[in-house]
Amino acid sequence: MLITDRELPNLPANVRVNVHSHGYFVYSVEFRTANASRFYSRDGLEVQRFMSLQGVKQAFQTLPLRDIWLVHHSAYDEMVGQPLGAETELTVPLDFSLPYE
Repeated sequence: MLITDRELPNLPANVRVNVHSHGYFVYSVEFRTANASRFYSRDGLEVQRFMSLQGVKQAFQTLPLRDIWLVHHSAYDEMVGQPLGAETELTVPLDFSLPYE
């Protein structure tokens, strides 16, 4: 499911934001609530791709988001001895505050 700019102000305060890193500087943003998981879409037709974390931060800087995580999906698991197709993720907290404000 998708969520658009029009719906973002209606998100609950406890929404979890997962910024998924797909490698090669491609990011998508997922908003998770207790009832649903929805990916951000500008046009309502397809998941919006961002080319940098700075672009993600700028897109959502006006929202009062607190529970933000970077989820890194490794495309290189087999290079470090993981079996092919293993579902491994690295999840770390992310701060959306912009430098030099």
